[in-house]
Amino acid sequence: ASPQTFWRYQLSDEPDLREIEDASREVERAFEQSIGLHLRSDVPVGLLLSGGLDSRMIGAFARSAQSSTLSTFSVGFD
Repeated sequence: ASPQTFWRYQLSDEPDLREIEDASREVERAFEQSIGLHLRSDVPVGLLLSGGLDSRMIGAFARSAQSSTLSTFSVGFD
């Protein structure tokens, strides 16, 4: 069998910035809501930092959503 294109995505020439801003706000809202749900606990919660942008964002959102101290951890190797 020869390779065939299954799916092709094409951007519009000029994206509507209002739509992008709306989508950005919706992603931020969903991200914030998800982190808030994951912080619900009857024991202290900690965060493992990988050094990447994703764990930094999670840490920032978790810190703003939590009134108590947030413990963070990272691991290093020689």
